[in-house]
Amino acid sequence: MKPRGYYSELRFGFSVSRKLKWHLKTVPIEEKLKEIPSSPGVYLHKDGAGRVIYVGKAKNLRSRVRSYFRARPFDRKTDALVGQIADFEFIVTDNEVEALI
Repeated sequence: MKPRGYYSELRFGFSVSRKLKWHLKTVPIEEKLKEIPSSPGVYLHKDGAGRVIYVGKAKNLRSRVRSYFRARPFDRKTDALVGQIADFEFIVTDNEVEALI
């Protein structure tokens, strides 16, 4: 059994265990962004109702997910997406290819 505060999830035949401070409580996106590892993986953007509105893959989750929250001009489609993001999740994978599966 894992100690309290560990996040474990089994998806697509592989498991992930990471200690995350925001595991059991609602935390602002700014705080969650500090906890993202620089590992490859998949990220899920969610709207205010908790529905997944976008799924992406990244070689470096930290850089990719944080890029959505930097003040810079995006195209209209990305601006509309960013305006709807209320939360996100991520799944760490061993490599970028595994994130495609």
